[in-house]
Amino acid sequence: MWKELEYRIRTLDVYRNYKENVEIMQGMGNKNANIMLILNDVEKEAFENENILESNKGRVVKNIFNFVGINLDEIYITSLYKLEKSNIIFNSNTTDELLDVLITEIMLVNPKYIITVGEEVFNVLISDSLGKDIKKNNVNINKCVGNIYNYFNKVLVPIYDIQYITKSKKEEKMKIVEVLKLIKENE
Repeated sequence: MWKELEYRIRTLDVYRNYKENVEIMQGMGNKNANIMLILNDVEKEAFENENILESNKGRVVKNIFNFVGINLDEIYITSLYKLEKSNIIFNSNTTDELLDVLITEIMLVNPKYIITVGEEVFNVLISDSLGKDIKKNNVNINKCVGNIYNYFNKVLVPIYDIQYITKSKKEEKMKIVEVLKLIKENE
């Protein structure tokens, strides 16, 4: 099934029209994980290091998970775009195609917990579960972080995007820590 998913990803318009000459970075980690971490996109530095978390944003994520005590080797990490978003040429079907691939990835891993980094990924998934238009921004991440949501019988946990986390107040960071500690305790 994973090879079929890789082939399907490579045949999507969004990847065939990509401006840069880099490979798609699929998910990595434990394919039987209880926790799936979904980033928005993959930074250029991550491609160079061949590791989705070996980038500026990735290091922040690693620090948060290490602080909470979640072992990154035991989770599955992926991204919505599988590429650097700034170089993607969008068309009317892009978001639908990306969601379809992400749903397949979620089904293959079958995690108990899905942690989304940033408003865009969370919006796509929560809108999908509520039957709303996934192309519209239906949520405000600031009101959602610290809460737990249902995504087709999986626990969906949004956290702020990395740029916001690095500038956020202690209280905002504690919302992330507390909800991740709850996951760690119940894993």
